[in-house]
Amino acid sequence: MEQRNLKAFTFVHSLRPFQEVDLLLESPVSFEEADRAKKVLGARHLRIPVISLDHLIAMKRVAGRAQDAADVEALERLKRLVEGAG
Repeated sequence: MEQRNLKAFTFVHSLRPFQEVDLLLESPVSFEEADRAKKVLGARHLRIPVISLDHLIAMKRVAGRAQDAADVEALERLKRLVEGAG
């Protein structure tokens, strides 16, 4: 809570510290909303559900850290690029 301004657990791979998974206990986006808007990416034989850019941006805004503000700017630029390509 203190480090990220949200209730979450982070699982980090002991041999690959940059590989991590966050498990959120509270979110400004409901699971149902996130599930409806998710994108499913393929990687070899895996199907990986990924939160939408809009929902990730909303979650980053609530966290309110300087890093999250920088992430929001980068995600909004990515969103404009993606929308321009579509």
